[in-house]
Amino acid sequence: MPTATSIVATCAELNPIVGRCGERVPLAVYVPVGFALHAAVAWMLPPRWRDVFQGLTVATEALAIGLNASTRAARDRRAPTCDRRANLRHAGDASGRLVGSSRDPR
Repeated sequence: MPTATSIVATCAELNPIVGRCGERVPLAVYVPVGFALHAAVAWMLPPRWRDVFQGLTVATEALAIGLNASTRAARDRRAPTCDRRANLRHAGDASGRLVGSSRDPR
Protein backbone atom coordinates (compact mmCIF):
# COMPACT_ATOMS: atom_id res chain seq x y z
CA MET A 1 0.00 0.00 0.00
CA PRO A 2 1.47 3.38 -0.91
CA THR A 3 2.16 5.82 1.89
CA ALA A 4 1.23 9.49 1.86
CA THR A 5 4.82 10.54 1.29
CA SER A 6 5.27 8.08 -1.59
CA ILE A 7 2.10 9.37 -3.25
CA VAL A 8 3.38 12.95 -3.04
CA ALA A 9 6.90 11.87 -4.13
CA THR A 10 5.52 10.32 -7.31
CA CYS A 11 3.27 13.32 -8.06
CA ALA A 12 0.11 11.23 -7.74
CA GLU A 13 -1.62 13.28 -5.00
CA LEU A 14 -5.18 14.31 -5.90
CA ASN A 15 -5.72 16.80 -3.06
CA PRO A 16 -5.76 20.28 -4.64
CA ILE A 17 -4.61 21.92 -1.39
CA VAL A 18 -1.48 19.77 -1.18
CA GLY A 19 -0.81 19.76 -4.92
CA ARG A 20 0.11 16.81 -7.14
CA CYS A 21 3.70 16.74 -5.91
CA GLY A 22 3.20 18.39 -2.53
CA GLU A 23 4.33 21.74 -3.90
CA ARG A 24 1.50 23.84 -2.41
CA VAL A 25 1.27 22.73 1.24
CA PRO A 26 3.65 20.13 2.71
CA LEU A 27 1.99 17.12 4.33
CA ALA A 28 3.83 17.96 7.57
CA VAL A 29 1.75 21.16 7.69
CA TYR A 30 -1.50 19.99 6.06
CA VAL A 31 -2.16 17.01 8.34
CA PRO A 32 -1.80 18.72 11.75
CA VAL A 33 -3.61 21.89 10.61
CA GLY A 34 -6.40 19.80 9.08
CA PHE A 35 -6.69 17.76 12.28
CA ALA A 36 -6.89 20.91 14.43
CA LEU A 37 -9.48 22.57 12.15
CA HIS A 38 -11.57 19.41 12.04
CA ALA A 39 -11.51 19.11 15.85
CA ALA A 40 -12.44 22.79 16.27
CA VAL A 41 -15.38 22.59 13.86
CA ALA A 42 -16.61 19.32 15.41
CA TRP A 43 -16.40 20.85 18.90
CA MET A 44 -18.47 23.89 17.84
CA LEU A 45 -21.25 21.88 16.17
CA PRO A 46 -24.28 20.54 18.03
CA PRO A 47 -23.99 16.76 18.70
CA ARG A 48 -26.39 15.77 15.90
CA TRP A 49 -24.53 17.82 13.27
CA ARG A 50 -21.16 16.76 14.69
CA ASP A 51 -21.95 13.15 13.78
CA VAL A 52 -22.94 14.18 10.24
CA PHE A 53 -19.82 16.35 9.84
CA GLN A 54 -17.47 13.64 11.09
CA GLY A 55 -19.15 10.98 8.96
CA LEU A 56 -18.80 13.12 5.84
CA THR A 57 -15.16 13.97 6.50
CA VAL A 58 -14.25 10.33 7.23
CA ALA A 59 -16.00 9.25 4.01
CA THR A 60 -14.25 12.01 2.04
CA GLU A 61 -10.84 11.01 3.42
CA ALA A 62 -11.50 7.32 2.69
CA LEU A 63 -12.49 8.20 -0.88
CA ALA A 64 -9.38 10.36 -1.32
CA ILE A 65 -7.12 7.61 0.01
CA GLY A 66 -8.72 5.08 -2.33
CA LEU A 67 -8.43 7.38 -5.34
CA ASN A 68 -4.80 8.20 -4.54
CA ALA A 69 -3.96 4.51 -4.18
CA SER A 70 -5.72 3.56 -7.42
CA THR A 71 -4.10 6.46 -9.28
CA ARG A 72 -0.70 5.37 -7.99
CA ALA A 73 -1.34 1.75 -8.96
CA ALA A 74 -2.43 2.77 -12.47
CA ARG A 75 0.59 5.03 -12.82
CA ASP A 76 2.96 2.26 -11.67
CA ARG A 77 1.63 -0.01 -14.44
CA ARG A 78 2.63 2.37 -17.21
CA ALA A 79 5.86 4.16 -18.00
CA PRO A 80 6.31 7.34 -15.98
CA THR A 81 5.94 10.56 -17.95
CA CYS A 82 8.41 12.47 -15.81
CA ASP A 83 10.77 11.65 -12.99
CA ARG A 84 10.62 14.43 -10.42
CA ARG A 85 13.44 12.72 -8.52
CA ALA A 86 15.80 13.29 -11.47
CA ASN A 87 16.54 16.73 -10.04
CA LEU A 88 17.85 15.06 -6.87
CA ARG A 89 20.55 13.06 -8.62
CA HIS A 90 24.14 14.03 -7.95
CA ALA A 91 25.61 15.81 -10.96
CA GLY A 92 28.64 13.51 -11.14
CA ASP A 93 26.71 10.30 -10.49
CA ALA A 94 26.34 8.55 -13.85
CA SER A 95 24.70 5.48 -12.26
CA GLY A 96 21.41 7.36 -11.80
CA ARG A 97 21.18 6.40 -8.13
CA LEU A 98 19.54 8.88 -5.83
CA VAL A 99 22.05 10.53 -3.55
CA GLY A 100 21.17 10.00 0.10
CA SER A 101 18.59 7.33 -0.64
CA SER A 102 18.64 3.74 0.57
CA ARG A 103 19.82 2.79 -2.93
CA ASP A 104 22.85 5.07 -2.69
CA PRO A 105 25.96 2.98 -1.88
CA ARG A 106 27.83 5.98 -0.41
